[in-house]
Amino acid sequence: MANTALSKEECSLLKSSVANWFDQRNLISMIKVLYEELVTSKQDLHKSTTTLELINLVNTYKGFSQNDPSLLLATINVTGQHGIWNKIEKLKLPELRQTRTVSMFSEFRQKVMRLGLKMKACDVKRISHLYEETKFRKYEDSWSLIIDLEHNAHLSNKNMTRFIRTLSENSLGHLIYTIDGGEQQVDIVENRDFELPGTAIKKKALVVAVVIAVIAVVVITFITTRPIGGRPNAPTVTLLEQNLTSITLRIEDPEYTGDLDLIFYNISFKYESRGKDVVDFNMFDYKDKNDKDFQIYTIKELLSEKPYKIRVAGKNKYMLGYQSEELYARTLTEGREDKGENQTVYVNTT
Repeated sequence: MANTALSKEECSLLKSSVANWFDQRNLISMIKVLYEELVTSKQDLHKSTTTLELINLVNTYKGFSQNDPSLLLATINVTGQHGIWNKIEKLKLPELRQTRTVSMFSEFRQKVMRLGLKMKACDVKRISHLYEETKFRKYEDSWSLIIDLEHNAHLSNKNMTRFIRTLSENSLGHLIYTIDGGEQQVDIVENRDFELPGTAIKKKALVVAVVIAVIAVVVITFITTRPIGGRPNAPTVTLLEQNLTSITLRIEDPEYTGDLDLIFYNISFKYESRGKDVVDFNMFDYKDKNDKDFQIYTIKELLSEKPYKIRVAGKNKYMLGYQSEELYARTLTEGREDKGENQTVYVNTT
């Protein structure tokens, strides 16, 4: 069905409603990723601070009519923000739900959007650690990371094969299937008004079958191609110092005779917050120095008054490595003694 024509006032009302929806949910970075190929001036794109500015930029560069809602409707479809329809319906605009096209966005751009929608916080941390330009930055969401990956040419249409290979080599295969469109997180449909009964069930069955086949291929490939050598043993970890907001650890290099080099240490720490267990982790590169067989590492910005339960694992290329025994430590305390299962830790308040 062709795009529904709106008056200038109706389109302006729709534009404001859509822009406010994304701004209220702090999704401005998502829109910047989506409009990356539609705005020639990257400086104008990235200095914009509201969704309305970005929409107006695209309309200016692409010459869209002020009465054409195509950009707004495609934005809703690709980002999967279908909850906005409840808000739009209250505007009582004519037959907009049937106008569903994403053709203005390239196939590559749709892949990037599927990647951003699928990535969890742990995926963002792991991917950012793979590149020098991003490894020391803290990202609020997947979209901020994607902006940097595209800026540094790690993620592009030309380098997509290399990027997918990097994901595969670092145990991020679940994102590859999403990029290829096997598990869409949004309803990307072009000019579809209805489906025959049972179509959705058949599609779900097909997706499940494809998922099982892909997982089997990935597992077999991993088993048959990875080098022999096992995983690094658990390192010995000692608590050196703790103060109000940080904990310093001494990590002795684990015994490891495998074929793959030790790449980094993964430090996981669990604590209680609002009655629930919270698990976070830090990663830092393994430094192979001949003059010592241990590493010193400080975990900063620890703000919980509850005890921290810490484990450390040395990881190789395939993210393999045994964890150390649990270590107990505490911050935001003054001279208080905290008894763990295996040791007693005295808080350093100097």
